[in-house]
Amino acid sequence: MRKTLFALMGLLTATPALGTEKIELLHFWKQPTERAALGVLAERFEQQGGEWYDTVRPGSLPLKIYAIDRIINGYAPHAVHWHGGPEIRQLYAMEITDPINRFVDRRRLESILPSVADALKVDDGIGALPVGLHGENWAWRNLDIYRQLALPAPRDWEHFLEQAPHIRAAGYRPLAVGEASWERNLLFNTVLIDIGGADLYRRMQRGALNPATDRPDIMKAFGVMMRLRDEATSADHAHDDWAESTRDVVRGKAAIQIMGDWAKNEFLNAGKVIGRDFDCALAPGNDGSMSIVLDVFVLPRTTDATVHAAQSELSNIVLDRDIQKRFSILKGSLPVVAGVDVHDLDECTRRGFSLISSSDGTVPSMTLALNQDRITQIAGIVQNIWETHDMSAAEAATLFLQHSQ
Repeated sequence: MRKTLFALMGLLTATPALGTEKIELLHFWKQPTERAALGVLAERFEQQGGEWYDTVRPGSLPLKIYAIDRIINGYAPHAVHWHGGPEIRQLYAMEITDPINRFVDRRRLESILPSVADALKVDDGIGALPVGLHGENWAWRNLDIYRQLALPAPRDWEHFLEQAPHIRAAGYRPLAVGEASWERNLLFNTVLIDIGGADLYRRMQRGALNPATDRPDIMKAFGVMMRLRDEATSADHAHDDWAESTRDVVRGKAAIQIMGDWAKNEFLNAGKVIGRDFDCALAPGNDGSMSIVLDVFVLPRTTDATVHAAQSELSNIVLDRDIQKRFSILKGSLPVVAGVDVHDLDECTRRGFSLISSSDGTVPSMTLALNQDRITQIAGIVQNIWETHDMSAAEAATLFLQHSQ
């Protein structure tokens, strides 16, 4: 039986341990494509005699706050959706979570991709259960619009801005960008990589920008960002949800969206075909620098043997090669274990897998490199600049350099 628990009062009265064949997963996946992928895990868990509960808390930050509150108050969920990054080590250091070495058999543990294992490393092994690997800086392009206007794929953001007036004149919105701060920050990161390369982006993450030498590139990046804002602005197409912006590209209302590879299945579910109706490539000017995001489940520490057994069952299911492949197809993610045959997967997945397999084909996403406070700070600065239309690029660069260190 699969049950989704939404009511807060019901959650507050839930029993701490659901038993050896029951597990509660707390997550923020709500789109149909995300739910379908999650269903692969739930189905296998139930086939093995278990009972699956998933509790939805929309939004990464609200979910984290809610999860910590439940853990502190003694009725922790059995698994919590998180992103790989510094917080995984913090949770482990605080003795809140267990490493998966205590749950997973050796064969499956050794199958985890080395880059994934390294990103989740703690003293006792691997600090969280990796579920899927995503590239977040993909450009999803409506090929009907581009063919109609005889436009090539944009080489970089400046090239796209040259194309934008033609796209708008034909009645389409050039760029689909949602209202959420993380979407605008994601876009800004692609502009930084385009203007200053992966090195500038990495130094921004480390808080190591030099106001004297980096100011010209930062000012240029915000100049591009402000022009992109003008090409994305449309009062009748403002969306709070990334998937609605994706659907604008699917339906031919907008030409391009920058979004993670989880957007791919919005096209596929609408019957669109890669290479005929839409294309996937890294954001303009981002070639060779896929920004990676790691979806994981953290496993709150428990002394209850029945909960521990359920966590172990979930862990071994997630890392099963067949499950990884089926989950990746539905979620749009890349497998986190070796030995999964990707040759019969779609072109977008194969492109991503080629990048992740390259020694220099990726850069860490904000979530992989920074803790939540730092991410929120930087995203807030970018959001403020995006929404302040009378701010110049020079003023934006000054503000960013002052507050992002």
